[in-house]
Amino acid sequence: MTKAEILQRVQAGLVLAQTLGDPLSRSWRKSIGPALKELEAEGCIKRLKVGEWIGYALPDWQMSPAELLAYILGKCRVDRETGCHVWAGSTNGRQGPLTYIPGGKPKTSVRRRVWEATTGKQLTTSDVLLPRCGDPACVAFDHIAKTKRGQSQKGKKLTWVTRMRQAIGRKQRSHISDDVVRQLRAFEGTNRQAAERFGISKAAVQGIRSGRNRREYAANGIFTQLIERKAA
Repeated sequence: MTKAEILQRVQAGLVLAQTLGDPLSRSWRKSIGPALKELEAEGCIKRLKVGEWIGYALPDWQMSPAELLAYILGKCRVDRETGCHVWAGSTNGRQGPLTYIPGGKPKTSVRRRVWEATTGKQLTTSDVLLPRCGDPACVAFDHIAKTKRGQSQKGKKLTWVTRMRQAIGRKQRSHISDDVVRQLRAFEGTNRQAAERFGISKAAVQGIRSGRNRREYAANGIFTQLIERKAA
């Protein structure tokens, strides 16, 4: 197959390398290899990994939504009882099922690609997709629940360690020194007077005095030491 014939095939869409030669011939790779390398060097085509195979497409080629969904479904096991599309590829405990989409970015979230391809809408960085069915490997669109980052934690009571970690973080980011905080707590005037005295906002004074901000924890506690060491 000549360069012109290969380019004509590629212009019609993604082409697998084995379809460009005679699979019955042992030397088909050698016969088309030089032509493929020349087309790549000239920037006419790009080489892609399509699952276990190698494919070629135009430099600006991207999968259509229908092709993308078919590609993803081909890597799933369909559970006929639950309707789950169980992902057979790699899975990250935090991000869920991940895959490399030919022509796209490496290691992208499968659920995000399924959602965007099905709805035609782009997700934001604050959007989180979770499986309604509870199966961490399920990527079926009907089983995907969209929520906002942190929304799943609303209403949950914070543990003492979490509150302490947050307080230490706020303390490290604060421009108010520990000495000023101690003087402020000992000051007997009003919040307005304290704000003028120490040169900080009235809201900051109120937050410190009420214990909402800069709450004191045991300085020598083992958890305090561990968290401060981790934050440093």
